[in-house]
Formats: sequence, C-alpha cells, structure tokens
Amino acid sequence: MRFFEITNNHSVAPTKPQTSAQVRIRSLQQQKDGVNRALQAERKRQRIARAQQSLARATAPTTTIEQI
Repeated sequence: MRFFEITNNHSVAPTKPQTSAQVRIRSLQQQKDGVNRALQAERKRQRIARAQQSLARATAPTTTIEQI
C-alpha cells in the first residue's frame, strides 16, 4: 500500500449531533416517506386486483340464452 492511500482516507466527515427539533423533523419526514410508499403500494395492489377481475370477466365463458 502506498503512503497516499493511507493518508488520503476518504471517510465521511464527522457530523454534529442533531438538536431535538431536527430529530423530530427528520422522524416526521421518514414517517411521511413510509406512508407515501404504503399508499403507492396499496394503489398498485388495487389496480392489479381490478385488472385481474376484468381479465377474469373477459375470459369467462359466456352463456347465451337461446330463444325458443
């Protein structure tokens, strides 16, 4: 290993501890992101369910009523 590889360590700089207000804001943002992902997943699930129902209706055998 070369000297510059040891000395030029590209590590992440230390960060200051967050204040309680900053922690609260970050927590709320993470909750919001989680709710948005859950909402998108539910909409996708409902869309797939509707598509499967319409496909089942389209491929179901139809009965015809013969006139006597």
